[in-house]
Amino acid sequence: MTILARQILVHLIFIAVTAIAVFATYAQITQPFFMPFWLAVFTAIFALVGYLIYIARAIKNKMPIVSKITTAAAVVIFALALVIKYDYRLVFFPSTLNTLTTAQWQADLQQLKQQLYAIHPNIDDMITRDKFDQQFNKISQHLHSWTSDRIKIEMMHLVAMLNDGHTIIPPQPAIDFHILPIVLHKFEDGFYIIDAARHYSHLINKKLVKIGNTPVKQVFEQIKQHIGTEHISGKYDRASLYLGMTELLFELGLSPMNTRALVEVESAGVTEVTEMRGEPYYQWYAFYMLAKNEREPLPYAHRLSKQNYWSEFDQSSGILTININNIKNDSDGPTFKVFSTMVGEQIKKMKFKKVVVDLRDNRGGSNFMARHFSTMLAKAYKLNTPGKLFVLTSGRTFSAAVNLSSLLENQTNAIFVGQPTGQGPNQYGDATGVKLDNSGIFLFISTLPWRGSFEQDKRTTITPHYPIKYYFADYLNDKDPAMDFVSQYQHTPRKRSARVHFPTRKYLYNEVNVVTFHLDLGGLQMKMDDYIDHTLHTIDTVLYHEGDGVFATDIRNLKVRLYQGHPQLLLDGNVLKLKAINRDFKTPMQQVAEGEILAGLARMKVAQAKGGYQGIPFENTFNNLGYKLMLAGKKAQALAILQYNTELYFDSANAWDSLGEAQMANKLFVEAHASYLHSLSLNPSNRNAEDMLARLAQEVK
Repeated sequence: MTILARQILVHLIFIAVTAIAVFATYAQITQPFFMPFWLAVFTAIFALVGYLIYIARAIKNKMPIVSKITTAAAVVIFALALVIKYDYRLVFFPSTLNTLTTAQWQADLQQLKQQLYAIHPNIDDMITRDKFDQQFNKISQHLHSWTSDRIKIEMMHLVAMLNDGHTIIPPQPAIDFHILPIVLHKFEDGFYIIDAARHYSHLINKKLVKIGNTPVKQVFEQIKQHIGTEHISGKYDRASLYLGMTELLFELGLSPMNTRALVEVESAGVTEVTEMRGEPYYQWYAFYMLAKNEREPLPYAHRLSKQNYWSEFDQSSGILTININNIKNDSDGPTFKVFSTMVGEQIKKMKFKKVVVDLRDNRGGSNFMARHFSTMLAKAYKLNTPGKLFVLTSGRTFSAAVNLSSLLENQTNAIFVGQPTGQGPNQYGDATGVKLDNSGIFLFISTLPWRGSFEQDKRTTITPHYPIKYYFADYLNDKDPAMDFVSQYQHTPRKRSARVHFPTRKYLYNEVNVVTFHLDLGGLQMKMDDYIDHTLHTIDTVLYHEGDGVFATDIRNLKVRLYQGHPQLLLDGNVLKLKAINRDFKTPMQQVAEGEILAGLARMKVAQAKGGYQGIPFENTFNNLGYKLMLAGKKAQALAILQYNTELYFDSANAWDSLGEAQMANKLFVEAHASYLHSLSLNPSNRNAEDMLARLAQEVK
């Protein structure tokens, strides 16, 4: 064999070994524990380091400097791998390893409180000041005596007391707790281990009975106060994480070890006890969350699917199922908006008996995409009749998925089946991260209110019309009781109110919402609209006469009552008064939506000065409208609405950036220069503002 051939062979061997090891690592990324995974990782590293050293030796005489750099790179890669395996924080998050003084913890605790009250839209809606201060003072008084783990746990508890699923202190490098490498699912008959790391695979499909000496039901009762969600169904969904958090179990006295735990499981009447070792949270996260299957239609798997949405039609049952596991665009295939349009076309053309929207594995996504989908379904006349449309929900139905559920509850005849959602129709979201200065702990805080119902609606969940119980036997046998219910469901039509005297006219609710009562071919209909394109509270419902001037609606907790000849809304028994208005009356936002921009904005300013339109996030609405007007050539109107946007959101870099563009379109170059400078001061990484300032410099010349 020639020298050249030998060199080529060595190169190919190194490349092949490295490639195989990298592939083996990727193949095991959803089982990132113990020998098989780490053997693959370090085989890839050794092969890469060996290859670099081989190249360095080969070019030593011809390129000595490059040879030394290559050798140094090999040494650094190997050293970093060892350090990361020992403690990844040493490389990526060194500040989180600092031991804090009592004064530093006190400063972080004070910062946490200050940021919560400064950023959250309405923290007093979530918890009383007295209750919050009681826990805050408890932590403050024990900072000198508690361990750092205990301090972190109590801070997690403090934030969880808000019961806002978006305002949390999640697992992270600065917390660095260990988590048992199992996946738990709460069935009607208890918590079961439905997945486990390879070395604990003998525990799969067994019922969790105890952790330490404490029955798991009691463990959950203690743990749930640290799980910050609105409803118990959401706490059950997140229990897999918190029930396995070893430091939390230790500090609550549920385990004698802070990185290990004894778990007792039962199967067929036989119990066994296993001592389990907790793993770093980032490994558990990969194990728990990383997508394993292309699609996951059943409500038991906790991993994300590789596909965010898809539809399937079952010819035998005539059921079209639309699975939406994440409201965001797929990396491959049609965008969510295109997918929604395609589904709409399917519904128009195909002969179906029922349509199911499955949101049981949906933890959220984009609220704006959700609205496009709901609008498509609401306009599908062929579908939007009682007994045709079903929505499946669970405790994992959260965030934008709950907002989509609210839209479907308010605007369609959907029948909800399954389990209660993880949040209610009125919620807070769009969380922003805040890093505490000394500990490096990231706190996530909701920034926007999302209103899927009346402000008086205090529901913490959307309860299904037909609750479904899932048992472990259903999981073992791949049964889906919710889909079984839908396939067997026979609808009994409700009698509509066709001949009842009712004032068919327009009313105003809360100075913002126009409520219209009208007759269609079947009877009375009520529609409510605030004309704000991104809000969730648009209602379209049939009225059903119950007698004595009371009418039910398609929304379970909402009724209409005739009182002294005029309608009132009854929400959970509470009276919501309506004000009669002329047929040609328009709200300020209705004028804006219908093109009367300047007149609408003038009235809008007056209304807001009097306290109207409070708590509604207009920034994206006005920003999008401004760009639509510019594209339509209505530059002056675009300028007016984007100028008003900066008045409402003075600290928004994006609002000022958009105003700068409108000012340029109107040839107001000096004003545009000032707007872009202000945008850049708010967001120094705004490249668009930098580019526009450079263009403005040329325009001025």
